[in-house]
This record gives sequence, structure tokens and C-alpha cells, in this order.
Amino acid sequence: MSAAGYPNVRQPNDVFFQELRNTYGGSRQGGIHLIPGEPVSNSARQAQIAAAVSDSGCTASTDLAGIYFAVQASYEQQLVNSNQQALNAAVRQYRAAYKNELAELVALLKTTKAQPFPTGKRTQAAG
Repeated sequence: MSAAGYPNVRQPNDVFFQELRNTYGGSRQGGIHLIPGEPVSNSARQAQIAAAVSDSGCTASTDLAGIYFAVQASYEQQLVNSNQQALNAAVRQYRAAYKNELAELVALLKTTKAQPFPTGKRTQAAG
């Protein structure tokens, strides 16, 4: 981001707060003085777009998302590995419960009386 003209951006969210301060005033600690409904000037809007484009380019060029998801996957794999026995037990319980319910399905279907759809006007689901 420094090369794109944003030398004070050290963390991914810094550009967001910097642009809020530039557009609405205030400090990160002191809060942003946003008045609902107050229009944003055209120059502030253009500055926000330029910052967003620079931020997007920086994020893509550093593979920030790829690194983030790789780290996240590593954390999740560590959790799975450390809880593998409990996970296997839960899967066995789920499969046993599913097998029991499936065994009862045939009997339920044999005793259930089918109700035909009424003839005439059909309703459609809202969509």
C-alpha cells in the first residue's frame, strides 16, 4: 500500500479506518463524526474508490486471502487432529441413529395414509 500512496497502512483494516477519518473526520480512538444522511463529497467518493482499488490490488498481489485460508485450514486441522477420537465417536453415534430411523421408515410408510392433492386450483410457493 505504501507504493500506492498509503504509507500509514500496516494492517488490512487500516485503509478502511483511514478513509473513514478522511471522509467524516475524527480519530480511530475518538470515533467518527458521521451524520446520517449527510452526503459524501465527490472528491471523498473518488478518494474512497482509489483507496479500494489500491487495497484490492495489494490484497491480490500479496495473496492475502490465500495465506489467510491456509492458516485457517491449518488451525482447523489441528483441532480435528486433537479431537479425532471424539469426532469418530460422534460420527458412529450419528450413523447408528440414522440407521435406526431408516429402519423405522418402512413401517411408517406402510401405516401412513396418503392424502392426494386437491383437484382444482393449485398454489405456488412464493418466490
